[in-house]
Amino acid sequence: MSLVSDEELQAEQTQGTSLVQDASSTGVEVVSGLIGELGARAIGKKVPFGKTAIRAISGGVGSYIAQKSVEGRKEPQVGRLIAAAVANSVPLEKAKIFTARPIAELATKGAGIAAAETAIAQQIDNGEIDPTSLGVSVLVGGALGAGVGKLSKKFIRTSNELVGKEPEEIERMILNGELDDDAIRDMLSVSKNRNVSQAEVQRVKSQIEIEAKARFEVQEDAPFIQRLLQFKNYFVPSRAIGKNVREEYFNFETNFRRAEALSTRLKRNVDNLILNRPELRKDINDFIQGKPMSAELAAHPISGDLRAARDIEIQSMQELYEAIHDSDTINFLPKEQREKILSRMQDSIQRGVHAYDSSMYRAFYDKTFTTNIKEDAVVQEVFDTLMRGQDPTNEKIVSAARKKAVNHVKYLKSLTSGDKTKTQALVAALPGRFEKIIDNHMPGPIERKFLGEVTSSLQIPGERSRFLVRDLIMHKARIDADKTVLQALKESGQISYEKRPGDTELKLPSSSGVDANGRQMYVPYSTGHAIQLLFKERYQDQVASSAAQHMLNINSRLVGYSKGAKVVLNPGSYSVNLIGGIIAALSNGVLPTPTNIKNFTKGFGLAKSELHSLYNLREGKGVRGIRNSEIRQQVIHDVNEMYRYGIGNGSIAANEVADAINNGKVQGPVQQVFDAAGKLYNISDTASRFTIFKHNDNVFQRILKSSGASTDQIKRIAADVTNDTYQNYDRTSKIAKEASRLGIMPQFVTFTLEMFRNTYNQAVIAARMINGDAFAAKYGLEMNDKMRSELLFEGTKRAGFMTAVLGSTFAAPKLMGALGGGPAEGDVIESDKMEDFRFFLPEYARDKDVMGTFNPKTKNGIFANTSYIFPHAVMTQPVSAIIAGASNMIDDEEGVRSFYRLAAEEFIGEGTFVGQNIYNTFANRDMRGETITDREGAQKLKDLIVEFGIQTFEPGISKEGLKLTRAIGGRGDYSVNEILLRQVGLRYQKINVSDMAKYRIQDFSRRYSSARGEYTTALKYKDLSPQGQQAAYERAVSEQKAAYDRVQEAYNRLDSFGYSSDEKIDVLRSGNVKSSDIYRISRGMPFKAFQPGVAKSIGEQYSELFDNKEPSFIRKEISRLRKGSKEDKLQAARFFSEFKRRSSIKRKGRSKEDQLLMNMSIAERAEILADMNVLGDRSLYNEYKRKGIISKDVNTLLNK
Repeated sequence: MSLVSDEELQAEQTQGTSLVQDASSTGVEVVSGLIGELGARAIGKKVPFGKTAIRAISGGVGSYIAQKSVEGRKEPQVGRLIAAAVANSVPLEKAKIFTARPIAELATKGAGIAAAETAIAQQIDNGEIDPTSLGVSVLVGGALGAGVGKLSKKFIRTSNELVGKEPEEIERMILNGELDDDAIRDMLSVSKNRNVSQAEVQRVKSQIEIEAKARFEVQEDAPFIQRLLQFKNYFVPSRAIGKNVREEYFNFETNFRRAEALSTRLKRNVDNLILNRPELRKDINDFIQGKPMSAELAAHPISGDLRAARDIEIQSMQELYEAIHDSDTINFLPKEQREKILSRMQDSIQRGVHAYDSSMYRAFYDKTFTTNIKEDAVVQEVFDTLMRGQDPTNEKIVSAARKKAVNHVKYLKSLTSGDKTKTQALVAALPGRFEKIIDNHMPGPIERKFLGEVTSSLQIPGERSRFLVRDLIMHKARIDADKTVLQALKESGQISYEKRPGDTELKLPSSSGVDANGRQMYVPYSTGHAIQLLFKERYQDQVASSAAQHMLNINSRLVGYSKGAKVVLNPGSYSVNLIGGIIAALSNGVLPTPTNIKNFTKGFGLAKSELHSLYNLREGKGVRGIRNSEIRQQVIHDVNEMYRYGIGNGSIAANEVADAINNGKVQGPVQQVFDAAGKLYNISDTASRFTIFKHNDNVFQRILKSSGASTDQIKRIAADVTNDTYQNYDRTSKIAKEASRLGIMPQFVTFTLEMFRNTYNQAVIAARMINGDAFAAKYGLEMNDKMRSELLFEGTKRAGFMTAVLGSTFAAPKLMGALGGGPAEGDVIESDKMEDFRFFLPEYARDKDVMGTFNPKTKNGIFANTSYIFPHAVMTQPVSAIIAGASNMIDDEEGVRSFYRLAAEEFIGEGTFVGQNIYNTFANRDMRGETITDREGAQKLKDLIVEFGIQTFEPGISKEGLKLTRAIGGRGDYSVNEILLRQVGLRYQKINVSDMAKYRIQDFSRRYSSARGEYTTALKYKDLSPQGQQAAYERAVSEQKAAYDRVQEAYNRLDSFGYSSDEKIDVLRSGNVKSSDIYRISRGMPFKAFQPGVAKSIGEQYSELFDNKEPSFIRKEISRLRKGSKEDKLQAARFFSEFKRRSSIKRKGRSKEDQLLMNMSIAERAEILADMNVLGDRSLYNEYKRKGIISKDVNTLLNK
């Protein structure tokens, strides 16, 4: 039985249709209006009143189209047409579309156009305004305005290059495939006045496709649900594609990182060697080209690197060969070349060397390469080669040779970096790449120059060694991604061989989406959008092409510097990272056994080898490095394995810094400093991850061997479990990374998110192991009783260790306190007093797990945040906050407040470090809220800039070094022992409880005063109704009572620290609490609300009643009040005092300046009169005496 009647359902559907129709109509009208805005700006002042005309016409036309096409009206509403024209004719003042900030302005205009049109039209046509339609119009208008604004800045510039068409039309044509690559290239070439490469065309298409949702108007053929799916892609793109895609994406990223790490390391080492041992250049080249290693080269340590690289090259070629050969769904190679290239690959694999042309050509990898060799010269050389031994008089032979030569050069051009597709890029990296047209062809001298052969004596070995493994690994990663994505799409039923409405051509990471039978495959647009987002290679070159992008680069650079200064350039972070890694290992059940210690040492060494100074091969006295070739060979293999399984370089903090700096496109010495520091910081993190991986591998090889799984498959399971249960920056949400970079989320929120992800996965994986069958199903294993029993034991063990670590984290503050850790500053605070202690702590530490001490005599103490040492504290602190308030949650919401404060602190950003400090600097406040400088002008600016620089970019090592220097000299707040404890995570801070209480109470006092001030302001300056005045009064009283209660709470909590009543009163006074409230609180009296109305001084009240009145009238009124109630009598006394004061001023003729003197103390008045030499001016002396300014006491001081 339905709970909703048919009539109600129909009404809801009608309302929903109406809202969507409102949104659709508004979308069409606003987009049309904003196009008019762009057109108006394009013509400038060339046509009189042209701007206004274009704006008005575009508004009217958009309204007409919306009413006729979207809403299906037979006759358009006249009011709408007029309203659209009028509203849209208003210019967007002083806004420049192509500057850095057009989005907010266009969003504002979009909302403004929509709101104005709706309001005017409804008033004209209906005589009233519907608020719902108005609201929808404002929201859609603003959103579309912002979307078009975004496009204006990023993409309209590109779209306008496609001459003669509006941006929206071009976007639609590109998305629907109506505009082919040649047409796009032709129009771009005309506008740029140069040849445009295929890569540039692809960039234009890719950018428009990925960002199309930014200005898609809501229309009938693009329903809301489609837009919602595309929006979701930015958060979880893998879910739109299908099963196992998320894991394949991680493999894709891991292998790209592996390729870059291995190739960069090898090139660096070879380059360093050639600089110092140039005589080995030829030996290295010969080895790379397949010749045996010379005795001189074999005797040098670099031989270990080269042998390892050769092993990895052949292994990678074997894997790539199998991936291409075994594929029956996609042809990764052109049909006419497939067998030839596979045959050449097989020859190379069998020989154990790259058996064919292995020269380096810049045209294959350098996107900036251009050649000055004419094509005709290359054609002639190839032709001459083909004609050797042939009859030059045979026209048929000559014609065939000429045709082959021309086609061969055309083929070469298709392989060059600017114009090659991903398939052609794969061909260019494989043996047999020159044999499509001519069998066994090897390039001649002119052809090699045409392709940009690398010939520099210094450059050849390094470049060749770099590409020895790089491209093979990357292409294999793309092909694996293709296969997984295609399988997932087939399983989810998203593949179609005919283009349906809403479909787009499938584009895979390494191919165009054409199957082995030559058929183009199609997928829903949102799915294609998700694939592009997920597999967009971050290693591709990115070019900053606008002022806005340059500004983003600068911001990213500064954010990277600020993060780096606080982490990788802070010595205390290193020990904390080490301890955190060890604790994380323990939570995974990895104990410090001899095997695990050995693996940790090995991982430490592998990570350390990333540092140039410890691994380089520069010759010379004092240069350190690994000199044993066998060890170096094994190191390369170990590094390869580490990256192959995604175990290398996943540090959260170091990668946060590196990402920010790399996004800012930083180069030079600064990048080198942060790069080296980041690698140094990574060492302990990589060692811990490597240890956990090796432990997991050993455990799973033993348990899962009987399942029939291969060694490699088990290693991948071990790696997957490791990366799911230990922090890995690559697996952190991309949205969170970007939000953190922009300051929307906290600067190191990725660490918090990773801790939640890791802990959750630890529990899930332990549960799967305990279940047994669930673990086997997850990884596609065959289960047996022996495996089930061993998995049960392992899962139970892991769950136990995870619980133990979480429990230890809960108990850490008490445990550390019981051990007496930290500087001697009073007694350790007992658990029943900890909540009172935490109440007075600074806000940043109030909701954390802390330990502390307190000296009742001096009121001094220390506290330390234990979460610096225990990484799982981010998990336990929210629970602690709830538990702390659970006992008194009904009467006191502090537990709830604490929980939400903690959640906000962990997940809601307050801007980047740079942004926060810029804001504080402009406000002339430091991080503690204190005034930075009281100086003015240039000196003030200098002080502010220096403070900003120190707060934002001062390295932690500088701060800690200064503290240590002061401690050694017996100065500062810390002893040498305390400074050293800070370096291992025990960051003790000295405090005075009275001062902390004062600052906390001052916060409540400000809240108390602000409530009354806001009420008074509302009464004075707002036209409030009686009901509004009463509501404002009740809000103010409620706020004051809440603040009063908090002050009372602070007063009572001070009892835990042995404060006497007098001491507590002194603390409340220092907190700026009113004397009357202090008295009431000390006596246990309840809060008393102030009287409604604006508070007026006696002077103000007196003026309102008696200004311009005769003295007799005033005396009479005062006498009447004296006969009334107690309040009246008190008021009469006040009025009579004010009457006498004013009468005295009038009688003695005192001026405003005289009154200032009268308001001073006797000493101050005498001092000023002495400075005026009043005793030397008898006339002035007598005047001041007559006015009562020089009293008897003042006169005495003057004469002294």
